[in-house]
Amino acid sequence: MKKIIVILFLLIYPTNSIAHIGHYIKYKKIEMEIFRNGELIGYNHYFFNRNGSETIVTNQIKFVVKLLGATVFQVEGYSEEKYIKDQLVSYSSKTLQNDKKKFVNLTLNQKNKKFDINPRYKESIILIGNFDGVHKGHQKLFSLAKKYKKRYSSKIGVLTFEPMPKMFFNKRLDNFRISNLQQKIDNLKNLNVDFLIIKKFDRKFSKIKSITFIKEILGKKLKPKFIFVSNNFRFGNKREGNVRQLIKFERMCGYKVVKPQPLLTNKKIASSSLVRKLLQKGKLEKANKILNRNWSIVGKVQKGRRLGKKIGFPTANIDIKDYILACPGVYAVKAKRYGKNNYIKGIANLGYRPTFNGKKILLEVHLFNFSGNLYNKYLTVEFKKFIRKEKKFKNVDQLKKQIKTDLLIAKK
Repeated sequence: MKKIIVILFLLIYPTNSIAHIGHYIKYKKIEMEIFRNGELIGYNHYFFNRNGSETIVTNQIKFVVKLLGATVFQVEGYSEEKYIKDQLVSYSSKTLQNDKKKFVNLTLNQKNKKFDINPRYKESIILIGNFDGVHKGHQKLFSLAKKYKKRYSSKIGVLTFEPMPKMFFNKRLDNFRISNLQQKIDNLKNLNVDFLIIKKFDRKFSKIKSITFIKEILGKKLKPKFIFVSNNFRFGNKREGNVRQLIKFERMCGYKVVKPQPLLTNKKIASSSLVRKLLQKGKLEKANKILNRNWSIVGKVQKGRRLGKKIGFPTANIDIKDYILACPGVYAVKAKRYGKNNYIKGIANLGYRPTFNGKKILLEVHLFNFSGNLYNKYLTVEFKKFIRKEKKFKNVDQLKKQIKTDLLIAKK
């Protein structure tokens, strides 16, 4: 009977799907959305009463993830007061089956304040930071970590924080991220990281003393063999901890701090801050060079006012959420459905649409030689070239004339 149930389940949720698990603890509900080739094909709900066991929730997640062929990982219960959707899993099971090494995602939050992890991940090389964008500077860090891994036969792990601390403390900082959480996970996986710890950054965790973080979390719980950090790494209550303090407790806690020299590009340190500044100034090509790839936004196509269609240039409209607002203007892009490999060239406007008195930031993508319905589909939009800044035209005819000129540039 058990085999029949499993077969029926897999018929509903094919094993080449990508699973995203979200948590809505206010209603004691787990929702799992199933994507195939970037298209939402179904979802499953698990409801629990207010006295429901968090252990049951965890077991349900593990059961579903195991059926999909993804890595079964540690999931702690949540206790959030407001709606939160954490993308805990986003793996193509088909890809995982071909991977020789499994990427394990250990997601921790305030209920897992003890930082209990599987012993197999202790005595590892731990890299700590936000790793927003996973740019060349970060990539240099991971290249060095791989040498340590080979020399000391250790695993490579990452400890990162969600939301990013700077965004947590500055609620007005709406547009800041270079990459969203899922892109960060994907980029780290591509760097052959063995495991990832995503620590939910909240008020309680922010008040932990730096000495407590070192002794109790690093020294007693994670027990790393090496800790890789940047020279400007700060941690603990009011950012009181620094690299010097980490080094001070090396012998006591049994780890060794590694702080590689930063990567320089045009005599400037390759950093997430530099990438953001370049994007904001419209220097896309320089930003892409530091990222070592095209900057991209992943978002869901939503219905808009259909202004582009009315003037002969239909667009897929995407809310950029908390992505950094690159210089408002027109860009040559290429886009693909999330989960697919085929890109389509296009042109995009990122900004407020001043000619139409727009007030909200929106990404409008016009794809060349494409026809079809993209509503509610997820697109990955890669920015290839900055064409011009956004401007307000006197009338729609002037705008249409300019768009035709922009198209010629984007199609080159």
